[in-house]
Amino acid sequence: MNYLREHVADDVRIHYTYTNTDGPANIVPDFASTNYFIRSSKRSRTEDASNRVDDCAKGAALMTGTRVEIELVTSNQEMKVNRPLAEAFYQAMTETSLPEYTKEELQFAETITKEAGLINDGNYLRSGTVGRPTCFAGDRNGCVGSQSYRADCDAQCCYDV
Repeated sequence: MNYLREHVADDVRIHYTYTNTDGPANIVPDFASTNYFIRSSKRSRTEDASNRVDDCAKGAALMTGTRVEIELVTSNQEMKVNRPLAEAFYQAMTETSLPEYTKEELQFAETITKEAGLINDGNYLRSGTVGRPTCFAGDRNGCVGSQSYRADCDAQCCYDV
């Protein structure tokens, strides 16, 4: 399966785990099983990769003179952006007041951030308040916050519509 990773779309991820690992590593067991988790941003690419993983398992069983049983446990559709809902949420957030933090609270946040080994470049602080994320559908320039937050925002929550 690892070679298959080179022959699927760039956003396809194939993860697996062995579910019965009893016995020594140098002995082929009578029974073996794995779970595969396949994901992508597009349902069609996930289905294609899943079918190809199934074909690899069938080919390996044919090659080794064994049998394979394949069970689809669950699957999901890709996320669809609901622009009217995102705009309504944005409007509601602009009407919600921001929390105000004392200097002591900000110092405490800085301390625990450092202790946790996280990066705090301070760009999200504005006059004693924490800036509200404004990253919504189709709004790549609306991402505010620290540099790492903006990078996450670009990668995770801004979608072209």
